[in-house]
Amino acid sequence: MPVSINGNTGVITGVAVGGLPDGIVDADMLAANAVTSGKLASGVGGKILQVLQTVKTDVFSTTSNSYVLVTGLTQAITAASTSNKILINVTLYGGVSSGNYVAGFKLAKDSTAMDGNTIGAASGNNAESGTFRFRNATDTHAEEASFMFLDTPADTNSHTYGILMKVFSSATARLGTTGTNGNYDQHMRCPCTITVMEVSA
Repeated sequence: MPVSINGNTGVITGVAVGGLPDGIVDADMLAANAVTSGKLASGVGGKILQVLQTVKTDVFSTTSNSYVLVTGLTQAITAASTSNKILINVTLYGGVSSGNYVAGFKLAKDSTAMDGNTIGAASGNNAESGTFRFRNATDTHAEEASFMFLDTPADTNSHTYGILMKVFSSATARLGTTGTNGNYDQHMRCPCTITVMEVSA
């Protein structure tokens, strides 16, 4: 028996014991925007809608004292809704070719630093700011770091997230290997990753 609803009385006929069979109501039967967020049960937000990841297994190095984009460590994502957020998770492994020298990093969106210098002092030694830094004790050492950031793009355009990197000296900063990139057992090579996730509002 087909399922029918009497528009005058509101009586539903044709429903067997146990409820509607699977597949009887599909997306084509629902009017556009018929189910709004206000009609959903509380707690439906915060779901992971998609996960994308880039794994960088080769070595990246720079001698630049200005921030440069790390090649091969970017990931693009497009949010399905303007209210959704993007969760970025980055893991890095690397070092600097001279002991006690520093490499700095900033999270980037579409090749532009996301943090700017908003937490740095107006002037002086604390004027520089970034997402985090490496400072290895010797050139044969390496550092490991990871961080997360929740972005609110407020649009449904494609955005590419990545890492900007520089060195605060005349040394060479490297990712994916130790500071000297030596050919020894203890100079392990390890991957760097960037993972982006769309989170429902």
